[in-house]
Amino acid sequence: MKKKAFRKDSFAAKFAAAALSVTLAFGMTPAMAFAQPTETSGDSAMAALDAVELQSGTYSLDLSFSTGMINAAAGDNAPQLVVNGENAYVIFTETADKDANSYPKYDGAWLGKRSEAPAPDAAAVVNGIAVYDDNGAVDGFTYVLPTTKAAVEAALNDADPVDFYICVRYSDRYINSKGENANAGQWMGSKDNSFTMSNLVWTSASTELPKAPEVVEQVVEFETYVNNIGMMKIVSAAMVTNADGMFLRFALNGSGYKKMAWGIYEEVVAAGDGSADRGNGSWTNGYTNADGKIEFMLPMKEDVESIPVVAISESHYNKFVAGTEALGQCMYPRLITLDMDSLTITASDYAATQPLSVSVEGKAPAVTAVSLETVGGPASNAYVENATFTTDAQAAYLGTAEAAASATSGVVEAADGKLTITLTENNMGGGYAVKGGWDGKAAVAFKLADGTWVDTAVTVNKVAKTLAIEGEALPAQPVTATVSYTAQACGAFM
Repeated sequence: MKKKAFRKDSFAAKFAAAALSVTLAFGMTPAMAFAQPTETSGDSAMAALDAVELQSGTYSLDLSFSTGMINAAAGDNAPQLVVNGENAYVIFTETADKDANSYPKYDGAWLGKRSEAPAPDAAAVVNGIAVYDDNGAVDGFTYVLPTTKAAVEAALNDADPVDFYICVRYSDRYINSKGENANAGQWMGSKDNSFTMSNLVWTSASTELPKAPEVVEQVVEFETYVNNIGMMKIVSAAMVTNADGMFLRFALNGSGYKKMAWGIYEEVVAAGDGSADRGNGSWTNGYTNADGKIEFMLPMKEDVESIPVVAISESHYNKFVAGTEALGQCMYPRLITLDMDSLTITASDYAATQPLSVSVEGKAPAVTAVSLETVGGPASNAYVENATFTTDAQAAYLGTAEAAASATSGVVEAADGKLTITLTENNMGGGYAVKGGWDGKAAVAFKLADGTWVDTAVTVNKVAKTLAIEGEALPAQPVTATVSYTAQACGAFM
């Protein structure tokens, strides 16, 4: 909401004469004239504070939070207090804080102490009004938090400034710096974000509140469907933009998947059960559309062409609920690719190659770069994890150095300073490669430049995008000490 110019009307004239005594009494500028005090001074002027009454209108508000953890916007979106009759509203916009996906961290707020806050999804919690940047992306949210005129007046009339408090809620799409969404939809922090009303300045008689812009739903239908996997066949799809944001709407031919999650397999497993009824609610639930197909409205986090998703098998999820299978066994990583120019949508097994940060300790070859190719997930028939090392090693073998020295197969020779070795794969025709999923660890033997084989432990963290190589401890280096001395004459002993 933009500030309006100060109105030079009867309000200003009415209270101009009393402005100086108001300023002296409680340190406010002449613009802050709530009601006309009596013409008095000294002790009687202080007593006039009891008569202070807020007028309906808009006041500027300095939200300098005690914790500094909420950053209210300035300029046209600067904080305000709007009084309308007996009602009052604290209004502020937050656009500074973004998560790891550059989406606003917070999307809800509540006026009160953190220790007294209701559940983050309670009806009393105010959902923010989206603020868009020049590219049409959500840049932050404006909050209109209700209170009462009486509560504000009581705080102003107190001898000491009385604190007000604001809690903010993490967006349900919140992703932290570790790639986790563990705090999504929860209150931020544990400390109170407090502020006072002592610096209000009346700016206009307007009592208008910010409103969400009316958004006409826009639907762009895809014309071509390419299905590279039979287990997830898309039969209809569209990009939908409405007041709630942008979504990919798509329907599947079968009914095996009724839940869907955005992200790679490891992220979704780490986030835990995302079902709405017994989990943390982070998954997108399907519904039956007019054609009788299971359909999803998948929130779009940004303008992307490739969307990693994890399809949740309904039958395997039920086994997880029954306690007979691990959570990861119901998860099938998929990749949805969008071509908006040709209006083509493609569904495939998840497949991606990403560079990893590498560290090497102990007796091991020099490695300057690593990339990891992933196809599918542990429950997928085609699951494989291939690591390509840029290294001075001559060869590599999945196993021990002793086995590598006599192996007749499985030894991978280096070519042009690169080695590609399969760290894990699913050879079980649809079975689960490792109970609970691959733990990211593999024993790899490397052949050094001198022809000797060495054992190493390789550990991959796909969420953190790291790969660590730990070899045998290097022998301690002998220390050569140089001792110097100066000969001195000895005196005679008596």
